[in-house]
Amino acid sequence: ANCSGLRIRGSCRYCTGGLRKGGDKGEDRSGKEAAEKAVKRRNTMMKRTSTITEIMPADIQTVWGIVTDNEHYHWRSDLERIDVLDGGERFIEYTKDGFSTEFIITRIESCYCYEFDMQTKIFTGHWIGKYESTGVGETKLTYTETIRFSNPLLGLISYLCLPLKRIQKAYMDDLRKALKEK
Repeated sequence: ANCSGLRIRGSCRYCTGGLRKGGDKGEDRSGKEAAEKAVKRRNTMMKRTSTITEIMPADIQTVWGIVTDNEHYHWRSDLERIDVLDGGERFIEYTKDGFSTEFIITRIESCYCYEFDMQTKIFTGHWIGKYESTGVGETKLTYTETIRFSNPLLGLISYLCLPLKRIQKAYMDDLRKALKEK
């Protein structure tokens, strides 16, 4: 497959099947073999996906600026802090509930697409944000979050303690409030 995404760090996860050269155990494998192993591993994990689409009452540059500025996160009601690492290529969010999530930006196309891989102690995942100007001073946002659990029991329990749709809705509500204050 041809990689059309901007490569932020190393090889594109789509071209290598999610593994960099050397795979997950340090041995040097062909790209095809590494991709096959990554697909097999993904197929044995429990996966959840949630998508939310909303229209924000602001132009695309304003929305983009707020969402991608990880140094200024105080508009987020769920966060205690964000540590920005590696010149902004990685960041760690710490919630007020004491959980942390590491993010690695995998694609960034100004005012169009913002993507990253994410990882916690219990899941890995990928987040895609698409931005589209409505032409009337508003911005259409479509956010898709996919998380995978290697332990199927944790995946089942996550429906109770990790309500993705409610988390996405709270994020959109916080963003809407931040835009009103701008």
